[in-house]
Amino acid sequence: MPTDEILRPTTPYKAILESVSVVSDTTTTSSSGSNNWQFDVFKGNPSSAVALLASAKTTNGSEITSYTSYDLGAVHTTNKYLSLGDVLVVRVTKNGTPTSLGSANLTFYASIKKDLG
Repeated sequence: MPTDEILRPTTPYKAILESVSVVSDTTTTSSSGSNNWQFDVFKGNPSSAVALLASAKTTNGSEITSYTSYDLGAVHTTNKYLSLGDVLVVRVTKNGTPTSLGSANLTFYASIKKDLG
């Protein structure tokens, strides 16, 4: 079952999402196509929300290194626009049996800029 991490309302003004990243105190190892961590980012409730990444990011071929910013991938070109009070939700899904992050401390960061348009 996926775990959702809700990020507080992003901004008091219209904005553009530039990137989302995570920092962990645990390094992942031996990820594969069937054993990995998958990250998705949504605007609003994930069951009916808008996906903000161009595609889901997995640790397959790109491990998380402890205490290093891990970029969650390209932001969707048309869904990157945020409105006043939008809430971002990062969904973390365990596929198979990757390195355990059960006791890891994960911190998510969203980089935004004011929409001047």
